[in-house]
Amino acid sequence: MEVAEAGHGTSLDEVVVTSRRDAWAVGSGEMGPTVKRWNGIGWRDVTIPAGPQAPRAVSASSSRDVWVFGLDSGGDARVWRWNGRTWSRQGGPARSDWWAAAVVAGAGEAWLEGAEDVAYINRWSRERWTRVALPFKVDIQALSAVSPNDVWAVGDSAVLHWDGTSFRAIPLPPPYAIQPWAADGTYLRLLDVAAVSPGEVWVVGTMAKNSSAGVAFRWDGHRFTSLALPEGTAELTAVEGDGHGGFWTAGEVAEVGRERWDRDNTRLQMLHNDGRHWTQEPIPERTGTWGHVVSDFARLPGDDRMIAVGGETAQEEDSTGWIWMRSS
Repeated sequence: MEVAEAGHGTSLDEVVVTSRRDAWAVGSGEMGPTVKRWNGIGWRDVTIPAGPQAPRAVSASSSRDVWVFGLDSGGDARVWRWNGRTWSRQGGPARSDWWAAAVVAGAGEAWLEGAEDVAYINRWSRERWTRVALPFKVDIQALSAVSPNDVWAVGDSAVLHWDGTSFRAIPLPPPYAIQPWAADGTYLRLLDVAAVSPGEVWVVGTMAKNSSAGVAFRWDGHRFTSLALPEGTAELTAVEGDGHGGFWTAGEVAEVGRERWDRDNTRLQMLHNDGRHWTQEPIPERTGTWGHVVSDFARLPGDDRMIAVGGETAQEEDSTGWIWMRSS
């Protein structure tokens, strides 16, 4: 596995692949904004004119339609769009200064979670931003899209699906069909979603009561089923389909019977499930220690190569962002 550092004082939040020789990664930190582009050989820094002070997300429908979402110098959520030659600003939702997720669902179609604890989401369509109602208030953590009429969102304990007309809640199987806080103190928090096709969607997160345990679910086009995880998995933070009906995920693993908050007992793990069996991917020792988090995955089309990005979120200004590239 190849490792590239994004620089001291930064953490990378998202990565998107547009072709076998084109990928983008974004993040920010004490050292300012970070936007990087891969050309099939190496990564280079990209400067966006009058660009974001804090890039938070990147998504694309093609190499000529790349969107970077972030906060401008005034702290407002704004969007910058690359057409293959130049950058342009796509404005941003009104009164939006906090958000955690964005996705491009097709050419000229984008979604932006633009406020905390609200019952709507922002949509860019027909060259303007509008608000689309959600079934209830939810802090969306991740978005993924198969097409403009097939968009998924997760946050708190909710899974939401857009069918081209409206969002509706999709139930998880028992015992996961709960509100964020159940009566017995159990807490479910969904952190990422990867929509591969109408019949293949992956969702990961964590469930906690006296101790934390990772959770993973698969949508088969009709219903969600839960997956048994390797023992000791405490939290899963990112997920991506592998192109063969399986998926990649990553998160924290702790010694069984001990709390994940013990930094001497917790490490980062990267896992692959081929649809039947789990395997653990070896990762560089320095980036496998406590505090390192995989923020996002992306798969290169046509082969088994994967890109993962992240950093040391627990270290804040001392974080070093990184990019992993797994060869096929």
